[in-house]
Amino acid sequence: MNGIMKPEKTELKQNLATMFYPRSIAIVGSSPDRGKLGYNITENLIRFNFPGSIYPINPRYTETFGLPTYPSLAAIGNHVDLVLCAVGANATIEVVRECSMLGINALVAYAANFREVGQEGKKLEAALSEIADRTGLIVLGPNTPGFINGNIPLNATFFPFRVQKGNIAVMTQSGGVGGGIYHKALEENMPVGLWIGVGNRANLDFSDLLLYLGQDETVDVIGIYMEGTERGDQFISAAARVTSRKPVILFKAGRTDSANRLTLSHTGSLSGSQGIYRGLLKQAGVIQVDSVAELVCACKGLAVAGEPKSERIGMVTPSGGGSIIVFDLLMEWDCLLPQFTQDTDKNIRRIMNNTNSVVYKNPLDLTTTGFEAGLYGRVTEALAMDENIDIIIAIFPIHEYFPPPDDKLIEIRTKVGKPIIVYWIAIDRLNNEYEKRRKVLEDNGIPVFLLPEEVAWAARTMAIRSRSMHHSY
Repeated sequence: MNGIMKPEKTELKQNLATMFYPRSIAIVGSSPDRGKLGYNITENLIRFNFPGSIYPINPRYTETFGLPTYPSLAAIGNHVDLVLCAVGANATIEVVRECSMLGINALVAYAANFREVGQEGKKLEAALSEIADRTGLIVLGPNTPGFINGNIPLNATFFPFRVQKGNIAVMTQSGGVGGGIYHKALEENMPVGLWIGVGNRANLDFSDLLLYLGQDETVDVIGIYMEGTERGDQFISAAARVTSRKPVILFKAGRTDSANRLTLSHTGSLSGSQGIYRGLLKQAGVIQVDSVAELVCACKGLAVAGEPKSERIGMVTPSGGGSIIVFDLLMEWDCLLPQFTQDTDKNIRRIMNNTNSVVYKNPLDLTTTGFEAGLYGRVTEALAMDENIDIIIAIFPIHEYFPPPDDKLIEIRTKVGKPIIVYWIAIDRLNNEYEKRRKVLEDNGIPVFLLPEEVAWAARTMAIRSRSMHHSY
């Protein structure tokens, strides 16, 4: 695939770095009126402690949120890294012009009513693209909710999402679905540092952003929610480059012909043939998932636990129920759960005193004997040391009299170095102690999931990632 690659545009890369890591921001259309977009955006910069200079711009005010407010961009007098443009579609074109004349390199265009509404909007969007392409200004949007970079911290959206540091980047073609992904991530303690709404992609498309994220050192895992793109070949060649360095996980919507029509009216984009895309994306090393929840769990597994050396999964549980669902799913997806080595088998039998009720194979079902944390921990260690196993799924039913062996799992993770994924059965989410325990495990590189599908998604993604890294296409 490398033959059709374009050279990376260093200028584009630098301008994207300026966009996502700005030291100064101007908000055109900033307003003290709560009903206005410019109010939400300015409030978010302040509320989440953006550490750089903030310049509100609105000729009707001299002060907004206690900050001096300027009549125009030119009136600021200092260089501005990023312009957040919170005015309507027609006015946005004027702001784009002004930025290009002032040598400003990056702009977020929030306004709707561009190509997604028909001919008139299409003309406006073409004018925006023409100025941006000619002058080297980069524009996120239009029709975008903006972006978040929690690593600064910066919330450049109109959503009151709290920000966090993190090593996952999420690109989304829908503000609403993207919001759902972000909230599910927060619920999962999943560290999304960069969240980017691509909008209509008049100037920056998935491929440009993907190539940039491929070399942003804060990003280890990239998740994408895509409805469609007119530049599928560019996306696939960008993905082929990036997946050799970082996992890229994609949830592609608009998979039926009728959904194509909806996609067009939503962000002005056609979806393309699903069958053709699936094969090409797989070849480019992209891991494809089928839901928002799966996208989050897949990203979380890799971002927290890291990449396995190979794809073979070992599973240990003292409870049949949850493990049967996980096992079924892994089998349906052709995951490998190999037999343990003879040494491991002997070792486990010795630890378990050859108890008859134990199922001595992979998945290893310790039955109720395994509720004892000491035994469970020693067995899991034996399983983790097995040379046939690369990924460990540790399932443990939560009960106040049988606390899980957290410290032992952290010790195994440190000593053996293989990814361990934990699935807690029947946890009370409202129990603070368990939220704390979960955080300790996740801070130590062990992701915790609370549903069987979620742990299966995470393990499957790790296995696919390992497989695609060991087979060059």
